[in-house]
Amino acid sequence: MEQPSKKTEKVEHLAEIPEDWRLLRANILETFGEGKTDGLNIERVKDFIKERNLPATDFVIVEDSDISQLQEMFGARYKVSDSFINNALG
Repeated sequence: MEQPSKKTEKVEHLAEIPEDWRLLRANILETFGEGKTDGLNIERVKDFIKERNLPATDFVIVEDSDISQLQEMFGARYKVSDSFINNALG
């Protein structure tokens, strides 16, 4: 039988976020959470997310100039550029 590709392998779901990821999340929210939402209609964004029955949680706004700093924070855990496939900006 053919082996599943990496994209179809099962993902492990955890009941709680691991401590190192919790600390990383807090660091990202602290670093990128302030000041970049001025002039943005955040309520409209939240409504858009809720209309599609998606969970609305904490979020940050990053710009192209932030990507290298964000990648440094993730280190080898995750390749940030994978989140911007085909020039997606959201």
